[in-house]
Amino acid sequence: MAGQTRANCGWPRLINSEWNAKAFYQKNPSPGVARELAVIAEIMNGNLSPKMREFSTVSEMIQFRGSPVQVNLSISNDYLTLGSNAQSVRTPLSSYAAQYLASQFGFVLPTSHIVDLIFTQADTRLEPQPTDWYKHEGQMHLGPNYLLHHEMIERQRANRGGLLAGHKKDVILTNLLDSQPDRVAIYGWHRKNGRPIQPVSTPHNLDYEDYSHGIRFVGPWVELVDEQGGRTLIPTPHALRDPVLGRWLNGGEAPLRDVRAARSCPEEFLKATGLTASQCPPQPSLCDSDSRIELQD
Repeated sequence: MAGQTRANCGWPRLINSEWNAKAFYQKNPSPGVARELAVIAEIMNGNLSPKMREFSTVSEMIQFRGSPVQVNLSISNDYLTLGSNAQSVRTPLSSYAAQYLASQFGFVLPTSHIVDLIFTQADTRLEPQPTDWYKHEGQMHLGPNYLLHHEMIERQRANRGGLLAGHKKDVILTNLLDSQPDRVAIYGWHRKNGRPIQPVSTPHNLDYEDYSHGIRFVGPWVELVDEQGGRTLIPTPHALRDPVLGRWLNGGEAPLRDVRAARSCPEEFLKATGLTASQCPPQPSLCDSDSRIELQD
C-alpha cells in the first residue's frame, strides 16, 4: 500500500537553534515509549541538528530495461542528531519510532546494500567504537551513555565532514521482517577494511535500541540518469518494490514487499499518536518532486 501523497516533504523549520539535546538526555536517562515520544515531539518542533539538513548523493551504474543507467540516492550525511550543533547528540530510536519519523517527512530507512554504498562512498570513514556497557544491566540504553558515545565519535571525527560512515549500526529495511514482525533488523558498523561488525540480523524485539544504533535517512526520490543525460525521478518507496531497481537496492535479494523498518507499534505509542494498529508505523509519504529542494534548506 502506498503512503499518502504530500505536496512537499523534508524536515520542519528550526524553531530553537540553541536547544540542548545533552541536557535532554541527562533529564531523560531511561529508554521507553515516553522518551521516544519526547524525542519525536522535539523533532516535530524542528529541534534537530542543522547538519541533519545536509544530504549527499551515492551512485552506482546498473542495467535497467536493457540500458546502463546511473542510479543516484540522496542520503543524510549523518545519523539522526538532536539539538544545536554545540549541544547535539546522535539519537538512537526503536524501529517503529524511526519509521514513524521517516514516514512523516517523506524519507525511508536504508537496506543493507544502501548501507554498503554509503560506507564505500563516504567522505569520512570512522572506526567503530564498541564499549563494555553490555556487561552492565541497562547501560547500553541510558541517555547519558548516548551522550558519551556521541562525544567519542566527535573526538574521532575531529571536525571532518561530508558523508560520514562507520560510527553506528543501521536500523534497516529487509524482507526478514515479514516473517519476524516483532523484531528490529540491524546491520553495519563497518571497520575500515569494509567488513561490518554486525551482519544482517534480527536479534532484538522491535522496541529495542542502544547506543550503537543509528537512524540514517534516504531521500524521497531515486534519480536515474541515462547515457544521453536524461533524468527520471522515481519515488523511493516505488523503487524499493520495483522488480529491477528493488532487487538492486536490496543487494540482489527480492524487492521489498514492505518498505517499513517495523511492522507494528506498542499500545502506548498508538494511544499517544492516535494511530490504529493497522496504521502504525505509517507507510512512507510520497512527496512532490519539488520537495527535493527541502532537503537542503
